[in-house]
Amino acid sequence: MKKYFILTTLITFSLLITLQIPVSGQQNGLISILPSTADLKTGEEKIISVQLNSASKISGFDLKFQTSGPVGVVDFINDLGFNPAFDPFNVRQVNETIEGSNSRVAYIFTGSSANLPGNMTVYIKVSSSSSGQGKLTLDYNNSQILDGAGKPLQVTPLSATFNLNPNQSSAGFIDSSTLPKPAYPGTTAVVNIKTKLYGAGVYPNGKIKAIGVIVGRIGEGKYETLPQGFDLISNSDGTFSGTVAFPNFKDGNKFSFMLKADKYLLRRICDTLPAEPKAGGYRCQTPSLTIRSGQDNIFDFSGIALLPGDLGVTDGVLNGYDLSLVRNNLGESGKENLGLADLNYDNVVDQKDFAIIQYVASNTGRKADQ
Repeated sequence: MKKYFILTTLITFSLLITLQIPVSGQQNGLISILPSTADLKTGEEKIISVQLNSASKISGFDLKFQTSGPVGVVDFINDLGFNPAFDPFNVRQVNETIEGSNSRVAYIFTGSSANLPGNMTVYIKVSSSSSGQGKLTLDYNNSQILDGAGKPLQVTPLSATFNLNPNQSSAGFIDSSTLPKPAYPGTTAVVNIKTKLYGAGVYPNGKIKAIGVIVGRIGEGKYETLPQGFDLISNSDGTFSGTVAFPNFKDGNKFSFMLKADKYLLRRICDTLPAEPKAGGYRCQTPSLTIRSGQDNIFDFSGIALLPGDLGVTDGVLNGYDLSLVRNNLGESGKENLGLADLNYDNVVDQKDFAIIQYVASNTGRKADQ
């Protein structure tokens, strides 16, 4: 994925962003992006930190950035850092968008005002495509930070200039292995899954929104968790992995896992290593997943594939409407078109996508699992 260029000139990459947020009657808040000064090698991807601090707490933020030149935002890392630790179930992402030179990330935090965070760190992955100078600018007119009472704090102009180094990156960037992990309570069941999406291959830097639900029996009674959202991340082998957490979980060994991803029909999985002779052939017969709280529960569901079908309106059925969405968007590459009908995530809606949904329509039951 990374390209390395051997050139003879070292160019300084300077990144120092500081934003003062006046809070009436209180100490000013502060936003900074670190490292403050560093070299960034062309072709590399590095993680920087955006640190937010406010004496009056923070109940949410919506930050919009624009880039120019050869610098770009590649990804917003979902794991936020909090000091002190903050209940991860009170953290909700409401927007994450990266489209060309524009990017946006927004979160809200719930709970009592006394327990809201006053210090947090957001992690952003940036990259450079070539040598030269680039710029990262906060769109302060359309960005917002809310204090503990939900009132907007003042946001002022903010920008950073990048001078890109073709030889090496200096120390000071964030090591991915040191990114914070959510501090879940001991009653939480953390489920790590791997799956496949029919027709989809490697999706560079891609995140696909998904929902997980655990259903089954505890003793003689039925049990079902609330739906929990999470991201499926593309792996180099064409599979997708994700981690989803369920609070106040009741342990058991007769569970099935309900998995729904954007543009894909819901599948019910009840075996630790499910398999199917052809796409759509697997059926959950006897729920037999053992899931415990207070530990990681790891399942490889990549022996079966999620099937496309819920395009546009989510109705649990692959029908003529879904087929027409792909057909009517053939040749399109706009963001809205891709979001509706790019089934293999190659950034264009084409005959490959239509062949995928045609196969599923002709060779499977077309319906979401129950």
